Amino acid sequence: MVLQKWPESEVSVWFTGNRDIRLLNSRYRGKNQATDVLAFYQTDEPDAGTKVLGDVVISVEKAVHQAKMFRHTVQAEIERLLVHGLLHLVGFDHEKAGEAGIMHREEFSMLRKIRKQLNG
Repeated sequence: MVLQKWPESEVSVWFTGNRDIRLLNSRYRGKNQATDVLAFYQTDEPDAGTKVLGDVVISVEKAVHQAKMFRHTVQAEIERLLVHGLLHLVGFDHEKAGEAGIMHREEFSMLRKIRKQLNG
């Protein structure tokens, strides 16, 4: 699992609504629209020595909407968004050519492992 390189790292998670996440998305990404998750690095280049990876911001409103759209629970959607944000913090970027599929597979793999451990 990708996160094994950061066994004792910290991440802060902020659950918010569409209004606040739209403001952050506009200010830091130049996109004046609500999004589901944002990730903000603590340092410019994450590496295995980083103790504080950064912040993950999740729009609960978007999570509720997407859970209905994808026909799964809100909890499952928030878990997916959290993993997605964590992957961004360790260097994945689905907007780079050729990386979307890699990031999606890693996200799916991590969620499967997490859920397996949680369900015993």
